[in-house]
Amino acid sequence: MSTPRLLHALGVFTACTVPPLVKNARHIIELSNKIVGETATTAMLRVRATRPLAIETRTRA
Repeated sequence: MSTPRLLHALGVFTACTVPPLVKNARHIIELSNKIVGETATTAMLRVRATRPLAIETRTRA
C-alpha cells in the first residue's frame, strides 16, 4: 500500500474519532451539496467509498 493511501486511511480514521464530525455528518454533506452541488458531493463520497484501502490491485515489478 502506498504512503498517500495510508495517510488517507489515517485521516479518515482520525476524522471518525471526532464526535462533532460524526454527529453532524448529515449537515456537513447537505452544506457541501449547497456549496459544490449534489453531483460533486456524491462523486467525492463515491470515489472514496468504492476504493478499498486494504486491497492492492496492482502488482509491483
